[in-house]
Amino acid sequence: MIKFRASFKHYLRKNFLFYMIFCIAFLLGIIIGSMNYIMMPKDENTYLNQYMGSFFSAVSSDMPNLSTVFQSSIIENTKTVLIMWVFGFSLIGIPLCLFIVGIRGFAFGFAVSSFVGLYGFKGILIALCALFPQLIIYIPALLAAGVTVLEFSLYFSCADRKDSKRRLLQYLLLALVFLGIFLISSLLESYVSPILIKLVSKLVVVH
Repeated sequence: MIKFRASFKHYLRKNFLFYMIFCIAFLLGIIIGSMNYIMMPKDENTYLNQYMGSFFSAVSSDMPNLSTVFQSSIIENTKTVLIMWVFGFSLIGIPLCLFIVGIRGFAFGFAVSSFVGLYGFKGILIALCALFPQLIIYIPALLAAGVTVLEFSLYFSCADRKDSKRRLLQYLLLALVFLGIFLISSLLESYVSPILIKLVSKLVVVH
């Protein structure tokens, strides 16, 4: 346990700058997503309000097909891991990987701002129920995957690549690890968040 803790601290110190870069990309995405909601035209805001109202009305009366939600989530997460994994073979993949992380931050910022903007303090509770269970795993895994891609992109772009077969195998194994972590995130998103959303939907549904 002590050895693992020391290795983990060494890993964080070694990749601190990389993590800072991806955290900034994610935070910028959140800010832009939040600003996008704030600057949304009134007619679009009205449509979003109607859509969210219809969604919560449907959820409060009937639970969605959880297996379908899981299937969609795992497909989306698998595509994200595979795309980021491919980006690791070229320096061009670094800005593209940062863009993916930024887009995820944008979606998160827009979603939270929408909940809070439409429902006030109730929106905070809704956001926690809808997003927190899976994002507590998803966000650290996404940042770690981005750092892994950046690290290996620099390696594969280097002219002097020592132990290339071992590093390639290591890169493949890490991709499988991230797939496993995102699988857990998909399970939470599909089988925990909908139940919590159903519980809090009564706060915003007008009977």
